[in-house]
This record gives sequence, structure tokens and C-alpha cells, in this order.
Amino acid sequence: MKSPHAALHQYVQTHLPRFRRELDELLAIPSVSTESARQGQVLAAAEWTARALRALGCGRVESFPTP
Repeated sequence: MKSPHAALHQYVQTHLPRFRRELDELLAIPSVSTESARQGQVLAAAEWTARALRALGCGRVESFPTP
């Protein structure tokens, strides 16, 4: 029987291409900005993250506006 660490390592190795694609997708959104013109992009990144967390099974996901 595999150890829990070996099973985790195998899972990560198997799904690494998907993890990288998802990270690239998130990082492609220019979401770190204090410029009001980029507010939509910041919101898009927050929504992307919320969807990803819900897909992982997080029952309560909220985002809050920042000044």
C-alpha cells in the first residue's frame, strides 16, 4: 500500500498540467492595481478565485470590495 505522501505526490504529478493551466489562467488577469480603470479586472480575478474555491468544495466563498 502506498504511503499518504506517495499518493499525494502521484496525484500532483498526474494533475500538474491542469494545475499549471489554471494558474496561468488566473495570472493572466492583471488583477493587482490601485487604478480604478482596472477595477473590472480585479473583480474578474476575485470571481475566478471564488469559482475555483467552490469547485473544490468550499461551501461559503465571499469577496469583499476594497477601497
